[in-house]
Amino acid sequence: MKRNLPVIILLLFAFTYSWGQQRYLSEVFTSYQKIKDSVYAKNFEVLTGAPVLKDLKCDIYLPPASDTAQARPLIIMLHTGNFLPKYINQSATGYKDDSATIEICKRLAMRGYVVCAPAYRQGWNPAGSTVDIRRGTIMNAVYRGMQDAKAAIRYMRKNAALYKIDENKVVIGGQGTGAYIAMGCAYVDRIAETRYSKFINSSTNQPYIDTALVADIDGITAGVINYVNNPTYSSKVNMIFNLGGAIGDINWMEKGEIPVVGFHSYTDPFAPDTSGMIYVPGTTPQPVIPADGNRNVCRTANTLGLNNDWKIASFKDAYSVASKINNEGIEGYYRFKIAPGGAQAAPWEWWDSTTTVAVGTPTYMAFGYSAAAAAAAATQCHTNGLLTNQLMSKTKAVAYIDTILNYLSPRMMVALKINGYMQFMGIEKSRGEVKFAVYPNPTRDIVNVKAESEIQHVTLTDISGREVLTLSNSQTDAVSFGKGTLAPGLYIIRIKTADGEAVQRLVIE
Repeated sequence: MKRNLPVIILLLFAFTYSWGQQRYLSEVFTSYQKIKDSVYAKNFEVLTGAPVLKDLKCDIYLPPASDTAQARPLIIMLHTGNFLPKYINQSATGYKDDSATIEICKRLAMRGYVVCAPAYRQGWNPAGSTVDIRRGTIMNAVYRGMQDAKAAIRYMRKNAALYKIDENKVVIGGQGTGAYIAMGCAYVDRIAETRYSKFINSSTNQPYIDTALVADIDGITAGVINYVNNPTYSSKVNMIFNLGGAIGDINWMEKGEIPVVGFHSYTDPFAPDTSGMIYVPGTTPQPVIPADGNRNVCRTANTLGLNNDWKIASFKDAYSVASKINNEGIEGYYRFKIAPGGAQAAPWEWWDSTTTVAVGTPTYMAFGYSAAAAAAAATQCHTNGLLTNQLMSKTKAVAYIDTILNYLSPRMMVALKINGYMQFMGIEKSRGEVKFAVYPNPTRDIVNVKAESEIQHVTLTDISGREVLTLSNSQTDAVSFGKGTLAPGLYIIRIKTADGEAVQRLVIE
């Protein structure tokens, strides 16, 4: 039977827009390199009982060898999987070799990025008889995943020269479970943030996270089940993107932290788009912990000013325009509001049913299943996936990935301040290099502007793009103006001299 994509998808991709062939915005290469199963760390996995020290491996995607760039931004891409082995998680996806993970990574490499796709430690108890068991074991799995993701970042920084990485430009993102890990890496920066009441065992009144066992958040001190990897390198990132994941607590997000892009299916039955209970996929989904999905995450990022640079930016591409149909004006948030047909969790994923059964069957047998039971369980993985990914196909998935990458790419350029990003910041033409200073910044009263040559024009706009002040023909290289009635907040000051134009942010307190 011929399968038709939902109408809403066809509408989303009816737009035509061309970036031109610009590195980081579009695929400027037609090929890529892949280094498979590089060992980025080792650590203790708790999957079947006693901790086992094991190698942690990643796949590294690079632009082709012909690329001459010497300092390329790095992206850490975390797969989904529910912290259990693929197929044992009762799903057809769940490892760094998933079709969607490979597609996203290779296409980012063909845009000019270096991409690291790490596998992370598995193990928790989804069949626990109490909420405390399920919640406690998955909280520890997320915590270990955060440590592993940060170990991957440190490994890549250690090898920055080898892989030609700009270690000051790093983005982390993930799908599903990987997105939960990425959110933790981005916004959990104090152990106290794992001590909120919902992270306390109701039976023992003790935190689920025991740092004597699992060590610190970054994993750079020894613990009973933490092995230290490359502790002298930074684990910091500049930005995060989230495909269908959630944040354990919205209060983890604070002013001054990094921006976030979120993609979410409006009908995702496992992770809430707004707030609600997290359910782990499988034949019988289990409730685990309340959390906030991408609508709430991105709305909070807007409120805290984390996404302000993107608000200022003039993204006129078709994907940014399309996002506004369903995102309630929340910058950085792309909601997939899919046509009727049932719940959709991760429509950007696809898999092959024959491979699922062929590979899944021996996987189940390795866990003690008979041949017949293993084949039935592997077949059920495919069936489970179709329940929340109707009309699953590569064509459908790639259409979603097109939207994801084209919405994400200009925002990464701005967040990382990649060469060329100023095209999105409201300057249509810039000649030469204009150097100027704005001080004090932040300010509560007087604003001083000093340039290297005569200032011809100064404008001040608020984050909505409304012009709130104009100064012209100063005939001097310095101007000053008072705050006046301007409300506290973020503004953009634009200066024009004979040498060209430039912009800078101004904060009025």
